[in-house]
Amino acid sequence: VITWNIRHGGGARVSLILNFLKSYNEYDIIVLTEVRNNKNLPELQKTLISWGYIIEFQCDNSATNSVLIASRLEYSVIPTEELGDHNHRVLHMDFGSFRLMGCYFPQRQEKSIVFEYILSQIGGDKPLIVLGDFNTGKHLIDEDKASFYCAEYMDKLEESGLIDIYRALHPHAREFSWYSNSKNGFRIDHIFASEVFRERLINCRYIHNSREEKISDHSAMALELS
Repeated sequence: VITWNIRHGGGARVSLILNFLKSYNEYDIIVLTEVRNNKNLPELQKTLISWGYIIEFQCDNSATNSVLIASRLEYSVIPTEELGDHNHRVLHMDFGSFRLMGCYFPQRQEKSIVFEYILSQIGGDKPLIVLGDFNTGKHLIDEDKASFYCAEYMDKLEESGLIDIYRALHPHAREFSWYSNSKNGFRIDHIFASEVFRERLINCRYIHNSREEKISDHSAMALELS
């Protein structure tokens, strides 16, 4: 699985975005955030389909940042009406043996709405992977200060049975996936998963050249499971 915030629907960078993704098109699932129903969407969809992916995208508003999932695995979509006006922020998919949520979180306290939805969906007979742009992290660990809203929910996810996949493999590492205009670093792109996936972990890493080469303002994130 690979997840990446492509920034404001891709802007004039769609060819650079697709060229980057082509290097990772062996991944079974691609989760893109900040995708918009704009002039770039048909080219993104057409190219991903040509690589053998099935596309799921459910946002009609051309100015709204949303989530696109491209998958080589068959799936069904789980409705997310509980999110109300934030329905476009989560794609909840059933892949048969597991579930996956691709997420793009809102700002400030509104993040709690998405966090509460995720917490309500943990458990049941199928393990869960939650990934995307959380716009949140842990104070003094995923940022130098304490400026995150809803940071307490990161602990709540772990207390509810999900593991921070990156931290499970890199307990003492410190990496940032996004930088502010003042050059402060933040780890706000995450992958959480049910405990059962711990035994299947091969690798979880950030791909910083997507940000360093200014293809987007976010580093991509890749997960490999046995």
